[in-house]
Amino acid sequence: MRQIIREEVRAALLDLGIEGTNVPRHEGAPSHSARNPHALTTEDVAKMTSLPVQTLRNWRSQTQHGKPVGPRSFKMGRLVRYSEADVNAWLDYLHAQGGAS
Repeated sequence: MRQIIREEVRAALLDLGIEGTNVPRHEGAPSHSARNPHALTTEDVAKMTSLPVQTLRNWRSQTQHGKPVGPRSFKMGRLVRYSEADVNAWLDYLHAQGGAS
């Protein structure tokens, strides 16, 4: 089962244009973002934005006027990741709106 998940994650990474990335085998493995600076963990985004990790987790399931409240995220297997470009675009949007989400 784990091998199937690893293969699915590798295929998803290739679809995203991320090649040569090792899939973590356990929770203690280095984060994906340590190997690819363009795919961020929830913890990475929390540090970038000074927001609590739980707030980002909550925002993933919330919408406002039909749009996600927080930055767009995606799944790689069971792992949640954020595109650095999406996070920066979201921050730019908030800045343009005067900080309101």
